[in-house]
Amino acid sequence: MTHRSLRSKTQTATANNGKAGFVSCCHLFSESKRFVPPFVVVNVKQQGNLMLIKFKGVKIMKKGLIGKKIGMTQIFDENGNMIPVTVIEAGPCAVVQKKTTENDGYEAVQIGYGDKKVSRVNKPMAGHFKKADVAPKRTLKEFRFDDCAAYELGQIIKADIFEAGNKVDVTGTSKGKGYAGVIKRWNFSRLKETHGSGPVARHGGSMGACSSPSRVWKGKKMAGHLGAEKVTVQNLEVVKVDAENNLIAIKGAIPGPKGGIVYLKNTVKNVKEKGAAAAISTNPQKASG
Repeated sequence: MTHRSLRSKTQTATANNGKAGFVSCCHLFSESKRFVPPFVVVNVKQQGNLMLIKFKGVKIMKKGLIGKKIGMTQIFDENGNMIPVTVIEAGPCAVVQKKTTENDGYEAVQIGYGDKKVSRVNKPMAGHFKKADVAPKRTLKEFRFDDCAAYELGQIIKADIFEAGNKVDVTGTSKGKGYAGVIKRWNFSRLKETHGSGPVARHGGSMGACSSPSRVWKGKKMAGHLGAEKVTVQNLEVVKVDAENNLIAIKGAIPGPKGGIVYLKNTVKNVKEKGAAAAISTNPQKASG
């Protein structure tokens, strides 16, 4: 069996998350770093010239956090490369409620961020916070996880649950831009201002409908309110974590103004790290194969 065919069989085995399988040690410890999912070694055996390791996939703990956007800056890595980052004050957050399959039909954790005056909390919410033995929180957010056993009621979650190199999805409310025309809102093209276009150079044009159906279709791109809506940016990289000050630096931009509330969680993207062997062609007629 060639190294390439063995690698393809290995990738098939690693795709079975939570299931046992065999994988060669030459693949596990190669510099390609293609074995991304965490695993537990169950058994090791020799087969010809190969040493096979029986592994069992381990589910990655899902994490979520509420934070506040501080602003953007830039930092430099060890090679002197400039990295644009957004600084987020992430936490400390408190676990306010745990929802279980037996009581609620699904698994979830509700966490709170930002203290609130007791005098500003109504009696139902005061009892809700008292049950968890936490101070009243200004922002509450529910995160659905497959397994919430790692979280306890009243537990304090800080920024150190994430570390540099993690991939996260950041959700926030985009900046509101008020009432906008079709050019700014939908990137329409304008008409020329000469030769009879009249005072309609920036108008949306015809609505398209006539006597049938005698109405404007739903979803028609027209002028209206722009921004101030929920936006999620996926697969952003955590560059640096300051656990002492509860700050997280994330590469790139995130939605919302300075001081806006954002929500961080594990990315839903399953992106594997590319190794040196990723550029090798599988075409037998090519020299690189």
